[in-house]
Amino acid sequence: MSPGALLVAGKVLDNAGRPAAGATVMWLHGPVPLPDVAQLTQDDGSFVMSAPVVGQYTLGCRGNSGGQTTLDVTVGPHGARVTVRLA
Repeated sequence: MSPGALLVAGKVLDNAGRPAAGATVMWLHGPVPLPDVAQLTQDDGSFVMSAPVVGQYTLGCRGNSGGQTTLDVTVGPHGARVTVRLA
C-alpha cells in the first residue's frame, strides 16, 4: 500500500473472543461505487482494507461458521488509519 493510502485495519474475533482466521471481510457500502472484492483474515484475525476516498463506509464480515456482522466506519483524510474490531 502506498504512503498516504486510506486504510481500515482491524481484527475479526469469534463469539468467544478468539481470532477468526479465514473470515471474509468486504465493503458493503461507501461514498462511491466499490468493486465487488473481499479478502480473508490472517491467522490472527487481522485485515487491512484500502478505501478509495474519504467518507462513510459499511464493512461486512462473514465467519467460517456462518455468522455475519456489519460495521459502519468513517475513513479520514489521506494518511489516516482507522482500526475496527468486528466480533
